[in-house]
Amino acid sequence: MRILYFLPLMLAGGFAFAAPVLAQSIASNDDLRKEVAELKSEVAELESENLRLRALKDKVDRLDRAVASQSDAARKKELSRPAVMVGPNGFGLASPDGAYQFRIGGWLQADGRFYNTGTKPNASTFLIRRARPYFEGTLDRFYDFRLMADFGQGKTTIEDAFADIHYWDAFRMRAGKFKEPVGLERLQNDRYLMFAERALTVNLVPDRDLGAAAHGELFAQTLEYEFGIFNGVPDDTAAVDIGDNDAKDFAGRVFVHPFADSRYAFASKLGIGVAGTYGSGRTVTLDTYKTAGQTTFFTYNKNVHASGERFRLAPQLNYYRGPVGFQSEFVENAQQVELVSPSSAAARAHLLSNQAWQIACSFLLTGEEAQYAAPVVPIHPFSPFGNGLGAWELAARVDALTVDSDAFKDGFADPSASSRQALEWMFGVNWYPNRNLKMQLDYERTSFAGGAPGGRDREGESAILSELQVAF
Repeated sequence: MRILYFLPLMLAGGFAFAAPVLAQSIASNDDLRKEVAELKSEVAELESENLRLRALKDKVDRLDRAVASQSDAARKKELSRPAVMVGPNGFGLASPDGAYQFRIGGWLQADGRFYNTGTKPNASTFLIRRARPYFEGTLDRFYDFRLMADFGQGKTTIEDAFADIHYWDAFRMRAGKFKEPVGLERLQNDRYLMFAERALTVNLVPDRDLGAAAHGELFAQTLEYEFGIFNGVPDDTAAVDIGDNDAKDFAGRVFVHPFADSRYAFASKLGIGVAGTYGSGRTVTLDTYKTAGQTTFFTYNKNVHASGERFRLAPQLNYYRGPVGFQSEFVENAQQVELVSPSSAAARAHLLSNQAWQIACSFLLTGEEAQYAAPVVPIHPFSPFGNGLGAWELAARVDALTVDSDAFKDGFADPSASSRQALEWMFGVNWYPNRNLKMQLDYERTSFAGGAPGGRDREGESAILSELQVAF
């Protein structure tokens, strides 16, 4: 019974003791619920932020792909554009892979000729010596073409018009109108000549002709060759655009640089060669011979024309080393000629052999490199506001032409009007302000054997030749 008496007291005391603990436990649970709720809220925010980040990443990825696609398209577009070439060598266009090319260039030569002899052979004058624009290019890598006209001296002519196939450097084919491969100085481009006019040797070699030729370079470019068949033209004459002679000329040239690929550097640009032609012509007009001052000193008589075989032989040599340039050649020209006399049905025929030679040298005072087939490039181009002087060159030449004496004995030429020999010497000063501009001043003196009435010698020719050349 006593236990029953104390039971309420015991319950009351236990409740009094447990109440604070229970209250504290309930409070802790509320805090936990609150913290859990806050964590859930943070997780929800993070998940929402993550979704936004994923959406932003997807957007960035799409933009990256779009930019990359645009860059690829721009790169492809850039690669598909033709290359534009503008510079000292002219103007041109080329396909991105270089398989198709087109180039425009040309040169203008404004000359002055002034004679100081007692009897002037020609009027002292200014003239447009050459005005030659050209177009050239490459089609599908292997097919070249070139078209060049000349508007100088009051005439319009087609100088070059040919196509060239070059699958291999060792064997190429060319057809059209171009220079016959004979004279050393004749083959040199007009832009790179030492003097304003070529030597007497060009009187005995052909100029441009219509035909086809095989040419190339062998043995690491130490040997050059060209062999072709042509319509055949008189000496120092360029063909018209159609031939009028059934016979054809065979022309060939071999030129060797024997030390180009050796230890003898001083002789690496020594060149030795030989060229020639063989053909036949009938009822073909014969040529006349002129000096560097363009004075005619030999002419065949009327009713004299080519009547059979003709051959030319031209050994040649050149040498370039630093500022020094040198070239020499000899030409022999044998032509069957015929004189038809108005008073006789019989015609006299004879094989006449004429010869010419030249020796020329140059020296660049300012140290540039002399070259046969490239322009002089000044080390210090001229500047009116700087210290550049351009390139300065001295040049000298001696050359001669001798006519077969039988031409006068047998009545093919008049000794009182045509000279049997011309001997020329020339000095020149060349100034290159830059690679596109050239100024030349030459003094030429030519003496003659025969060519005047009574067997006397024709009066010699003295002339000052000047030239301003712009080339690109």
